[in-house]
Amino acid sequence: EALVLGRCDPKLMQEATRWLDDAWELLEPVRPAEDGWQDAVVVLLFDREGTASEAWPAVLDLFVEREQLMASGAEHMKQDPGALTLRQVPAFIQPTWDMAGDAAAGDDEFRLANEVVHKFAQCLVTERFGQVPDTVRWGMGYVVEQRLFRSIYQFDGSGFVSASSHHDWPKRTAALLKDHAKDDAFSVASLAAEGRGGQAEPPQMVTWASLDYLVHEDPEDLAGLLGQLGQLHDGASGWRGTSGYAGSEEGTRHALAQHLDGIGTKALVKHLKRVK
Repeated sequence: EALVLGRCDPKLMQEATRWLDDAWELLEPVRPAEDGWQDAVVVLLFDREGTASEAWPAVLDLFVEREQLMASGAEHMKQDPGALTLRQVPAFIQPTWDMAGDAAAGDDEFRLANEVVHKFAQCLVTERFGQVPDTVRWGMGYVVEQRLFRSIYQFDGSGFVSASSHHDWPKRTAALLKDHAKDDAFSVASLAAEGRGGQAEPPQMVTWASLDYLVHEDPEDLAGLLGQLGQLHDGASGWRGTSGYAGSEEGTRHALAQHLDGIGTKALVKHLKRVK
């Protein structure tokens, strides 16, 4: 399911394969009904010296040659190295150090293990099912982060993130759900459809909780949801027609409601009490 390559400490690459093994084992039951050929997720790890080596531009040029990356994007990354996720390949390039923060000064926003398993989960879901809504795609990454490391470090954005955003998602999300326990109009599906993915905010957190519930309680139902969403996208733009989700709003809401709204807030709160 994954191939790890890189220019970095071989021991770190071996450790990354163990993280990926754990992530794959967690998501292994969430498979399409018709399980055809799937490409392995290619994980490219680079340390500081690696990004200064001949391997860095060579990898970027290869993606351009295969029409998987725009030439302008490759040229920018040659001058300013950084992370890159190409879910449609599927592959991602991951620097092994914190390129933005300074842990010694308290500016610590980077966990390599979290980054690797989260991006692997997003690539794996896309490879198995196609494109899905942002809150669902990011939510699957958060399922793996939280289950394996009990923390959340991969967000859609850059800059400072509050310390509270990284921890206690089960407890915080349970508190959010308790506030809506007697609200008959409350809908997880509406939050998942309307919210912005990759944020430590109620729509994403509640969507994550629902996905984690299904991974634990009914992975076949979760696979059905992801398959429906992938088909909606496919019908609107083709399997690889766009890097973002393009499924119809009406169809997406219906699929999400069919699989998520039946869980119930009380069942989610009870489940979250068991999530560490």
